[in-house]
Amino acid sequence: MVEEDDLGCGCLKRRRPMSDVPGLDRKLAAEKDLVLFLKVTHFDFNITTHHRMLRTIYTKLSRTKVCPSIGRHWEVLGFQGGDPRTDLNRSGGLLNVLQMFYFFSHHFELLKSAYLLAQDVEQNYPLACVSINITKMVIEALLAGKLSRLCNKTNSKGVFDTTCRMHSAALYHWYWRWRTQKRKIEHTELTFNEVRALLFRRPDKLLEMLEQGLAECKARSDPSRLEFTDLDFGAARPKAKATTSLPTRLWQYQAKE
Repeated sequence: MVEEDDLGCGCLKRRRPMSDVPGLDRKLAAEKDLVLFLKVTHFDFNITTHHRMLRTIYTKLSRTKVCPSIGRHWEVLGFQGGDPRTDLNRSGGLLNVLQMFYFFSHHFELLKSAYLLAQDVEQNYPLACVSINITKMVIEALLAGKLSRLCNKTNSKGVFDTTCRMHSAALYHWYWRWRTQKRKIEHTELTFNEVRALLFRRPDKLLEMLEQGLAECKARSDPSRLEFTDLDFGAARPKAKATTSLPTRLWQYQAKE
């Protein structure tokens, strides 16, 4: 139960269940309950769907085919130990994996960039743990009524989709701040505070920044932006004789011709 002011002046207070979301359309109550149910559902390797989602994220990002349930390889993804269940089920449960998988399936190139930065020697950070913390923030914002307007929109796909999009936007903003500000592990709390402030005050701004990031990512991979040099399709030229000035790698290429 939580207490809130009836008149906004502190004179009168009423108590409401924490799961009652201020401003959320009543017809979305079942969807809200689903999100909260997923939050308290433990991640379990014995459930095939659970395992496949997490394994797919790891194998696609790390480009490794082997992925045992338990092992130090999970630390590469950003878990604190060899058993992801410890971090996942401490807070957020299955919802942690679902929201990370949503980001993975909808915005893979952005997640790959965030993953690569997390492996940087100087700017490294635990990606999975950051994602888990952001999932927790998103649920707190939902329960506080900060996402009700977005959930109630006619073009909204519901509470689950909205919370997943907010997680993606918040995680992207974390990555963007970390990269552009050249941050290191000592800036973790600062970056979380920045993400939280936008999530609670201007969630729509986070979504706009995500769309901008997606547009920039698409523009970078646009084939029309590639520049090609002129090619000479004339007669084949005789092979150049090897000289001692050639680098070793060129000697090796020449030897294979």
